[in-house]
Amino acid sequence: MQQDCFEERLRSQPWRPLPRAWRKEILDTALASAQPQAGSRRWRLMLEYLLWPGPRAWAAVAALWIVALAGNLVQHAYTPVSPPALSLGENRQHETLPQRQRILAEWLNQNEAEPVPPSQLPPSPRGEGRMTTNRVG
Repeated sequence: MQQDCFEERLRSQPWRPLPRAWRKEILDTALASAQPQAGSRRWRLMLEYLLWPGPRAWAAVAALWIVALAGNLVQHAYTPVSPPALSLGENRQHETLPQRQRILAEWLNQNEAEPVPPSQLPPSPRGEGRMTTNRVG
């Protein structure tokens, strides 16, 4: 009920014009906020120029990039972490570089095989052992 009385009282008040200075200030502020900044307008025009020939095509390219990035992230999450090829183990982590180089040289020398002379190599297949088929009939 209080609100109804307030509205009735407000309607009964005479209408007074807004002072010119206030009106100008209000309109200038509204116009300034409504106009885009010069820099943002320049960027918008440049993007329109680049994307106008095929906005749907650019949207499709953007969607493909998003799918590719999502797939990459999912693949990275499920990829197991492999140890380095020449892992020295936890007990050898504090060895110095010369010690590691010596150990690596030992490993490489142990894994080197003696070269086999060509006369001892088994003969390679050259068509002598071709399969023959028997015809029935």
